[in-house]
Amino acid sequence: MSAINHRQKRGKPSPSSWPPAPTPDGLQYRPATPEDAAALAPRLRASDLDELARVSDRLIVDRLLDGIRLSDESWSCLKDGEVIGIIGVGSNGTLGTVWMLCAPEVEQHPRLMLEHPRAWLSSIEGRYGVLCNAMSEHNTATIEWLKHLGFTIGDVCSGFGKPGEVFRLFYRSPSNV
Repeated sequence: MSAINHRQKRGKPSPSSWPPAPTPDGLQYRPATPEDAAALAPRLRASDLDELARVSDRLIVDRLLDGIRLSDESWSCLKDGEVIGIIGVGSNGTLGTVWMLCAPEVEQHPRLMLEHPRAWLSSIEGRYGVLCNAMSEHNTATIEWLKHLGFTIGDVCSGFGKPGEVFRLFYRSPSNV
């Protein structure tokens, strides 16, 4: 869920079910900050770095900063005080453009990969007609993960990413969850 592409901002309501309480194993969430982007950028997973390289040559930290700045809401996930992931959603009309970028440590915490994203998606989906974004078709592990979260993998998005790269739309609406 790493491609970031949104155009306008909405208000930032505070959903009652999000964020989850800190966990006994040291996971917690807080609103994302520019400092979080700077801390996460040099530590991204290889799959996120690969996907971002297929989108453009912009600096990773600049894309994370834009993601936070342009999102209706964005959250940093911390493990024992260290940022290991950032999620966000920006709006484009009635579409909610979701994104997530993580450090490799997130894969050691199954709650981060399924339970917490499901809770967050449930907390935001009522504000948008559809939750969506585009992802590289090379990112097969993320495609499977998105399916587990209730997303449909759709058609090729023409004009997204660098020339010659193939990105697919993924989307989720209350009717397909």
